[in-house]
Amino acid sequence: YIHVELEGEVKENCDIKVHTTGKVEVTMTKVNENKQWNKIGEPLEDDKKFILTTEAGLRYRKCHLASIQPVTHDTNLYAFYLPTASRMHVPVGCHVYLRTHVSGVEITRPYTVVPPSLDPNQHIDQWKLRSEGKVIYLMIKIYPQGVFTQHIVSLKTGDSIEISNWDGDFKTSSGDDCSNLVMFAAGTGFTPIASLLHYCTQVKKKDNRKISVILFNKKVKDIPWRTELEKLVETVPDVQVTNVLSEPDNDWDGLNGRIRKELIDKFLPSSKNDILICACGPIEFTKETMRLCKDQGFTNAHLHAFLV
Repeated sequence: YIHVELEGEVKENCDIKVHTTGKVEVTMTKVNENKQWNKIGEPLEDDKKFILTTEAGLRYRKCHLASIQPVTHDTNLYAFYLPTASRMHVPVGCHVYLRTHVSGVEITRPYTVVPPSLDPNQHIDQWKLRSEGKVIYLMIKIYPQGVFTQHIVSLKTGDSIEISNWDGDFKTSSGDDCSNLVMFAAGTGFTPIASLLHYCTQVKKKDNRKISVILFNKKVKDIPWRTELEKLVETVPDVQVTNVLSEPDNDWDGLNGRIRKELIDKFLPSSKNDILICACGPIEFTKETMRLCKDQGFTNAHLHAFLV
C-alpha cells in the first residue's frame, strides 16, 4: 500500500497508467501548481505495507450507475462510475461483489466484470473510460423473484451501490501460449468467457490459435451478444461459436440439449498439448463439464473452472 497524507491539495481527477511490466504510474495535479512542495507528504498507518491480494479482504466503495444497455430480454449491461479519483483495473475473468441493504438486511452478490462490447471499434468513449479504470461493466440477468436483481433493476442513472475490489484466481498466463482454447458457458456463465474472448482476440493475439466457444441457453432470445459474436466469427477466422439450446423453437436447426459426452467429444481435440479448457455457469454445469473433460484424459493443468 501507499498511504500518504499529501503535503498539499490536488485536483480530483488523476491519471493512472498500468504498464505491461506491472508498473503503476500515478499522475496528480496540484490545485496550486505554483506552490513548491518540500516532500510528497506524511506517511500514514498502512504506508509501505505489503499484503497479498488474497489476504487483503474486500473493501467497498460507493459507485454510481452510468448507463444501462439491454443485452437480451432479461439481461442488461450496467456501467458503474467509480468514485472520483478512484481507479480499478479488473483482471480478465475476475469478479467484484455488489452490496446493498434490502429491508434492513445486507445482501451481496458476485458479478464478473466484462468489456463494454466485443468490438473495440464500437463505443470508443466507453472503451476509453474502461482503459482509464474509471468505469466497470457488469452483465446482469434480472430474475423476477430475485431480491438482489429486483433492487438492481430499480436503479436509475446516478443512483449508487457499493462495489468491492476485485477477486478471482484466473491467470491469463495459462492461456497466453495455448494453441487451442475451448470455452463452455451456460447462461450468464458467458461473462468470464466474454472477458477472455476479448483478451485473446484483441489484447494477446496469437497466430493460428483456435478458439472455440460453446454457449448453452434455453432459447435463441437468451443468447447474449449474439450479433457481436456472429460479427467476431466473421472478422476473426480462428474463432468458432456454437450455440446449444435446451428449449429450442421448432425452427431451430442447431444443436440442442445439455452438456454431455457427445458434445465434449465433438469440440475437444484428441491432442492434449497446448490446450486450455474453461467452463462457467451454474455449479452443476461447471462441475459436470470438468468431469467429462477429465474422463477424456485432460488434467487440471488443462482445465479452469470459473467458480465463485
